[in-house]
Order: sequence, then C-alpha cells, then structure tokens
Amino acid sequence: MPWLFPIAAFATLASIWLALSLRRDTLAFAMSGLTIVFATVTVFIALFTRGEVLPSTIDPAYSLTLDETASRHYTLVLMTWVGAIFLPLVIGYQAWNYHVFRERVRPHQGGLDQGY
Repeated sequence: MPWLFPIAAFATLASIWLALSLRRDTLAFAMSGLTIVFATVTVFIALFTRGEVLPSTIDPAYSLTLDETASRHYTLVLMTWVGAIFLPLVIGYQAWNYHVFRERVRPHQGGLDQGY
C-alpha cells in the first residue's frame, strides 16, 4: 500500500492548519514532524519500487540503479552507527528547544513596552 504514505502526509499537513486554528501548538508541532516522516517515506518508496535512482533519457543502460549508487559496506555501517548515536541527540535537542520556546512572547512581559 504505497499510496497510504502520501495520503498520510497530506492529512498531517492539513491537520497542522487545523491545530494552529485551534491554538493547539503541541499538536501542530507533532503533526509537522509526522508530515516530514511521511513525505520522506514516500520518496524512499518511490525510489525503491522503481529500482532506478536516476533514469537515463538517452539509453536505459545508462540509468543509475540502487546498487550502483550505494556506498561501500564499511561506509554504510559507519553511517548507521553515527546516525544511531547522533539522531537521538538531535531529537532530544529539538524537544528541549521546543520546551524552552513553547510560549509566545507577550508585549507586556518581554520589555517591549520599555523601549528595547
């Protein structure tokens, strides 16, 4: 069911607008993350099921396939470990960043009425 992911990406994108209209910022933040995930999975499915990363317009023999464009085994293993270590750090930083900046600045609180 590869058609499910583009529909889910569109639905989560539409739900961002709805969540912002209802002033549900946390829900809008979560839906924007899901939109990115579903859109990325859609691109991966499109590349994987087709079997060609870059089809040639001159001759099909010149097309780039997944096997021809993949890195060596050592590079893939290394990048898997790097991703496994740093991806949770990046996600944790984003969650902390959202927690720090979760409230909007209000004019009567931020010193805007004092001239700076």
